[in-house]
Amino acid sequence: MSFEGELADQGFELIQERRGGSRQYSRRTNPFLRWWVMTHPDGTAELSWEFELGEYMNAKGFQVSVQDELSLLIFPPDEVRGPAEVAWLRAEIEHAERHLRSVDLLAGS
Repeated sequence: MSFEGELADQGFELIQERRGGSRQYSRRTNPFLRWWVMTHPDGTAELSWEFELGEYMNAKGFQVSVQDELSLLIFPPDEVRGPAEVAWLRAEIEHAERHLRSVDLLAGS
């Protein structure tokens, strides 16, 4: 099965086809977390994510001190790039999920 087929099996939807052959896919795993995968013609892929922190905090009954808390996002400092293979993608998603689980607001860690 192609990498694009594997992405579809994992719930990713094609969002955009760019000039040069790159394709952008997206998937939500909860109302606040969106995953992004960009495939490239050279056989590589990039993974990133964004978490809608403002909306999450608002849903939990908190306010944040910005004008538009609904557009307050957190995301990794860099995309990770590797082979367009499902094993690589799964490992990188698991790594990012561990990082996200490490956030503890009560402990401040």
